[in-house]
Amino acid sequence: MTLRSNESPLDLHFRARPMPPLDQVDELLRAQLDVLLHQAENDGPNGAELLELFDVLDAQGQHVYDLHLFCGDDGRVHRKGTLEYVASFSQGGATGSNDKALLAALDRAYTAWLQQSSKSAPSPIVKATKTRAKKSKR
Repeated sequence: MTLRSNESPLDLHFRARPMPPLDQVDELLRAQLDVLLHQAENDGPNGAELLELFDVLDAQGQHVYDLHLFCGDDGRVHRKGTLEYVASFSQGGATGSNDKALLAALDRAYTAWLQQSSKSAPSPIVKATKTRAKKSKR
């Protein structure tokens, strides 16, 4: 996607969805999670708590991508309902794509999600992510 000067930036939003118990992960999600699932499984019975799933929505509220994060800041983005890799997250930032507009939109959505999460009772993952983000800015 190339952004022309007269176009508005891509607008994306995250909508959290529940992570099923590790022994109930369906085939598509298992394939999308790949090594992230193995990391969670190696963490023991509470490993699913380390995984967060999101529907990535466009400006019209349409679910366009699936996002999976491990420990709140590393993960993968796939086209909705597929194994088509789109981008990744590393240390809390979108990466792994030549589409700079997409990466910027994912970063904005991630930041907005973190801010919104801090207004509600944040999960331990959100707290850890924010702590890492503050330390990396120093």
